[in-house]
Amino acid sequence: MIKTNTIIFLKDLLEEEGTVLLDDSSEKASFKYNADIWSKPSGNIVVKDIPGYFSASNPLNPEFKIKSVKTNEGYLIKLDEFENPEEYFNQQMSSKSRSNLRRYKNRLESCFQITYRAYYGAIEAEEYTKLFNALRQMLEKRFEQKNEKNYELPHLEGFEHIVYGMILAKTASLFVIYSGNTPISIRLNMFKEKWAFYILSGYNIAYSKFHIGWIDMSENIKWLFLHGFKQYDLLKGYADYKKKWYTDTYQNENHFIYCRSNIKSVIRGVFSFLRHKFVYSSISILKSTGLEILYKHIRKRFRGVFVKKPKAYTVEILYHDKAPEEKLIDVDINNEKNPLVLREAVYNFLFLKRESLVDTTLFKVQSSSNKYFIKGKKHSQTVVVK
Repeated sequence: MIKTNTIIFLKDLLEEEGTVLLDDSSEKASFKYNADIWSKPSGNIVVKDIPGYFSASNPLNPEFKIKSVKTNEGYLIKLDEFENPEEYFNQQMSSKSRSNLRRYKNRLESCFQITYRAYYGAIEAEEYTKLFNALRQMLEKRFEQKNEKNYELPHLEGFEHIVYGMILAKTASLFVIYSGNTPISIRLNMFKEKWAFYILSGYNIAYSKFHIGWIDMSENIKWLFLHGFKQYDLLKGYADYKKKWYTDTYQNENHFIYCRSNIKSVIRGVFSFLRHKFVYSSISILKSTGLEILYKHIRKRFRGVFVKKPKAYTVEILYHDKAPEEKLIDVDINNEKNPLVLREAVYNFLFLKRESLVDTTLFKVQSSSNKYFIKGKKHSQTVVVK
């Protein structure tokens, strides 16, 4: 029986599994197949998601045939086309967007004790475990909030097993934004030579008012410039978010490889090739007609029927700059066990009133189960969580 073995191109290349190898003899993005592995495959092989800027530099054994299908669009930042990050931001963003980014960053840093750190070449094992636990929680809460299936979370355990050694070898990094000692944004990148690849990221949704995703990406790009990386591949998917940043796009390809002399291998290989070609041609038609947006909307609504949505909470502001007359009970504002909606209310207060967390105190009104008093240095709010 002919089996089909699936290889994810970047996973194999970046994690050095040895099936595909970077061609060091070429100045361009070029790879070659490991001849020892590919000379006698045990069955048909599908190599998925090969970025279009990569090309194979060596032919397979003539006994084998390759057919390729263009699949999803990928997004790329060509860092080496800019002298420095300032030139990149000036060309990529409007003056209004740059002003907003500075405002969000300044507000974040004035409200919290913010530090930025990239773990690249060294990291303590205890901190490494802490960051992956935090990232797992961030991804769970973010996708629960969006009422979407989390495609990244199932891979997180696998990444946790390998990334520690990759950080020490400088083939991966964790870029982290801390509020005090607490990570509030974490980004995982992997590297091959001077090419950087975005793998996944998460942030604490309680900080959404500060546009933490924007700040994370911009500071990460500055770090990549500082370390001389030539390009930053944002990969496929989430185009609405990535369009703010990418400078170029490319088409991914899937390669279907089968043995010419084996009729079962030929039939299986050609059938798989035609099936994938039909699927991606159909997707291309949907995109060109705008029906893809409708399809995604229907799919999301249909999925929502079967997904249990988290209970929705709202925050009502009762008073500005007026303390309740009832007795107040001090609440630890930094306790992560506080309900998310309460932490969001506090952080939104900091953002809007330009207060600092270190000068802010949270109280619960003793006579009420859901009334709180937020007191800053200059301003205050009484809110009800319901």
